[in-house]
Amino acid sequence: MRAAIYARYSSENQRPESIDDQISACRRVAAAQGFTVIDDQIYTDEAKSGARRDRKALTALLTAAQGRQFDAVLVDDLSRLARDNYLMLSILAELHFEGIRVVSVADGLDSDD
Repeated sequence: MRAAIYARYSSENQRPESIDDQISACRRVAAAQGFTVIDDQIYTDEAKSGARRDRKALTALLTAAQGRQFDAVLVDDLSRLARDNYLMLSILAELHFEGIRVVSVADGLDSDD
């Protein structure tokens, strides 16, 4: 299964290295579950609020999902995808509509379950 990764940190109070930490955690889960992470399908938003939808990498991820460039999206935590519940549900619904599986490492969530 082809997998993309989305990582984000929101403020100067977080370390830019957290992006690398999130990607590493997602890669470990991908390897354990037999996903193939596509290196050009790793999307990162740095110093961007999760309450906003107008994030460059999130927009690119959703566009790639429409083109079926991957089968699953891995995130370290659902809060990296969105901090607002309405926005998160909207993004999850959009990915589900495109047939994209969502796996959240820290939350233990897999939309296929």
